[in-house]
Amino acid sequence: MAERVGFEPTVGCPTTVFKTVAIDHSATSPGDRPIEPDPAARSPDRVQRAVFRKRTPPTLPPEWLIVGLGNPGPQYAGTRHNVGFDLVERLANDHRIQVRTAKHRALMGVGMVAGVPVALAKPLTFMNLSGQSVAPLARSYGIPPERILVVADDMDLALGRLRLRGSGGSGGHNGHKSLIASLGTQDYPRLRIGIGKDEAVLDHVLSKFLPDERPVVDEVLKKAAGVVERLLTDGLERATEQAALA
Repeated sequence: MAERVGFEPTVGCPTTVFKTVAIDHSATSPGDRPIEPDPAARSPDRVQRAVFRKRTPPTLPPEWLIVGLGNPGPQYAGTRHNVGFDLVERLANDHRIQVRTAKHRALMGVGMVAGVPVALAKPLTFMNLSGQSVAPLARSYGIPPERILVVADDMDLALGRLRLRGSGGSGGHNGHKSLIASLGTQDYPRLRIGIGKDEAVLDHVLSKFLPDERPVVDEVLKKAAGVVERLLTDGLERATEQAALA
């Protein structure tokens, strides 16, 4: 007979007295006995893995397609014509979206911006053929033109200025010309980032920003990212007002 020491109170006097008693385990069923936990189940390593294991959240279908226009290749990085690329990269960095997937001749990634599921894209077709990438990309996600935000440089705006419009013509911009032709409409929102004007148009748009211009560009990209977020959360009118104040 297995025994263990227990205590039984003796009552009936001012001070409770305890006496030892023998407990007969044979009187209890196996199910009544304490069960020792599996040592492996309480292993610190297993507990840590259970606590810190992360589930990958489901990917929601994007409601917006945000396109930055530019030219692919390291020789064009940092040029005025590539500020659209720069803004997409800024949004990707701010919201931890990896723009690495090759799809419909673009680098793109899907994630959340200001709580809204979006697709970020950088067409790799060169500026003049941007529509050949954007149109099939939008169709693949079922995104209508009114939810395709196109970000591009604009020589008619002073360096550091922003303008947001819900539709419009190409304004002489070859990227917009291609988009209008491929989408079959000019009714898509576009965010214009000023790069300043120069008589030598081609040389100007393909030139890199000067060192003293870089702080202005960094600041306008920050403001432009805020305008995009405002568009997603509060709509075109509020975002247009915010862009005009930049």
